[in-house]
Amino acid sequence: MVCKIFITLKTILPKTQIIVTTHSPHILQIDSKEEMIVLDMAESDNVYKKELKLGEYGVLGWTNEGLYLH
Repeated sequence: MVCKIFITLKTILPKTQIIVTTHSPHILQIDSKEEMIVLDMAESDNVYKKELKLGEYGVLGWTNEGLYLH
């Protein structure tokens, strides 16, 4: 259901920035890796853009456990 809402929003609002927070790999799989910005928090409580080493298929096939390891 959440994936369907996200896809619908991207379709009807193509020039709108959509900000999503999630631990769900299903949400991450519906967006292209070029459009995805991942933020993380350092031990010093500073937020930074995290560079993920994504393969050819991006996050396709990731599980929740895989997200926690990154």
